[in-house]
Amino acid sequence: LEPPQLTSMVLSPAGDLVAVTLSRIIPGTADSESWVEVRRTTDSEVVRRWRGAQSMEQIQWAPTGKRLSYVTRGGEENAATLWVSDLDRGTLVSPLERVQDWGGYAWSPIGDAVVFWIETEEEKDRPADVPCPASRHVQITSIWVMVFRGLRLGSR
Repeated sequence: LEPPQLTSMVLSPAGDLVAVTLSRIIPGTADSESWVEVRRTTDSEVVRRWRGAQSMEQIQWAPTGKRLSYVTRGGEENAATLWVSDLDRGTLVSPLERVQDWGGYAWSPIGDAVVFWIETEEEKDRPADVPCPASRHVQITSIWVMVFRGLRLGSR
């Protein structure tokens, strides 16, 4: 029996919590599963666990409070939804849903807004005799700022 493997880790701004992504091969199969745990750094006690849900990616802590944000993807077009979980209040909200061509996001320094961007892939124009390991490149086509005024995200 193989132990779970740590695949990513994000420390909270206060340093008291850590969000870890773990994965393992399901015994007797070639299938894998992954999940996210939030643990206290003082004693490694699990505070919250997300298991059996959609795959979580781009996990970040908001710069204030105990808010963990992440992205899930779904649907035929692999659209992205941004989620914000407030661990103090036990709330989960999705301020952005089903965004096509999602690139990524970043929190503002005081945690009252998120900047996110849209990416598209374009063919590179290059002569056929020039070798290139990648036939596509990513272009950022839009940058948006979402301010969370009036949205109950649980900031203090």
